[in-house]
Amino acid sequence: MKEILEIFVCCLEICIPYWWTGKLAEKRELRRGIKVLWNICLLIWIGLLYYQRIFSFYSRLYVLLEIAVAVLLAGWRYRIRWRDAFAIAGIFYESLYFLYLMTLIAVEYSDGYDAMSKIQSGINYTQIWSSLASLSLVFIEFALIYRLQKQSLSVYGRMEKRLVIIPVIQHLMLYFCDMVFYESDRLFVLKRGFLGTLGYLCIFFILAIAYISKKGKEQISELEKRADAAEQKYQERIEGDRERDILVHDIRNHLVVIDGILQNGEVDRARNYIDKLQEDYCNIRQSFRTGSVVVDAILGSKAYQAENAGIRLKILSDDLSDSFVSDRDWCSILSNLLDNAMEACGKMEGKGWIRVRLENRPFGMVWVIENACPDPQDERAEAKPKRGGVRHGTGLQSVRYAIQKYNGFLDQKREGHMFRTTLVLYR
Repeated sequence: MKEILEIFVCCLEICIPYWWTGKLAEKRELRRGIKVLWNICLLIWIGLLYYQRIFSFYSRLYVLLEIAVAVLLAGWRYRIRWRDAFAIAGIFYESLYFLYLMTLIAVEYSDGYDAMSKIQSGINYTQIWSSLASLSLVFIEFALIYRLQKQSLSVYGRMEKRLVIIPVIQHLMLYFCDMVFYESDRLFVLKRGFLGTLGYLCIFFILAIAYISKKGKEQISELEKRADAAEQKYQERIEGDRERDILVHDIRNHLVVIDGILQNGEVDRARNYIDKLQEDYCNIRQSFRTGSVVVDAILGSKAYQAENAGIRLKILSDDLSDSFVSDRDWCSILSNLLDNAMEACGKMEGKGWIRVRLENRPFGMVWVIENACPDPQDERAEAKPKRGGVRHGTGLQSVRYAIQKYNGFLDQKREGHMFRTTLVLYR
């Protein structure tokens, strides 16, 4: 029975870091054969860990090998920087093995060196239960790191550089504490265990303080962006109302002028005059009232850009006043998707159109954006250079990161000369 439990613990110890990596990074699209090979490597690594546990519960050298293999497998399976993969694997395994070591120190202090050696040298129930308890504590630690790093990855596509230092400090602490294997004096063991625990708690509190500080900065930044969006919307409304008031105020004078031109028989000139008035009217910015200040500002700005580019834009929106989507995510998702749609319409030579539907449903949000696009078989369309290819890909990556916060999904399909983007976000 204990062998089965130990295999289960080994599976958790190997798989949990990859689960957290999947939360913080995007999976690579691997062919079926390569994906099967990756899973086989994972199973072999679990078997090697179980084989190592037969001889030793704790090994400071083995944890280095574990980190190296975890980084290699993570870089193979996920779109993640090597530095970020090292931070995840390093913090996880160094924390886990530190707790393993603290368990051995506690046993040696309470029951003596022989009891500690018995746990260290073979599979037993004390080792298994302490492993499960340690895994649970490290899981909680990673929940904090995930909350701390999620926004950094969403905005910048990378984790904090400072996290790389943490596993290095932890390994030095392991070296400091595992001297208890060479000293049976209980007072010496107690001192090493106490100082090691104190150092580990300092790291934990540094992470907690960093998270609180980062959260405060994010809230301030979000409030500033919301204020900027409200100010932009206010100024656009003032400008639009002013232009509309001027046009309405002068309409009687315009009618007198048009009447005089027609009396002189200059029909073409009157038509040109009317066309110019229509153009002036169309140039007045549209104002939207969706219930969300940020969405109104984004739609107003994009509608103005579409009009200038000769793109027909139609927007249907439910009341978004009770939206659960943050202002920053609204900006990231909606702006990038509309920019991509207008980029595609720009290749249609005056035939571009965009339809936007924003639905607020009980379970969440459903957004559908349809736009005209050139046929992929059209050589002329493919010959045109794309707008900043790197930025374009980065914008879509930013959308995907924002979607992950709401456990949503993005579906994009091309149907002839129409491209449809469907986005679902859950409350």
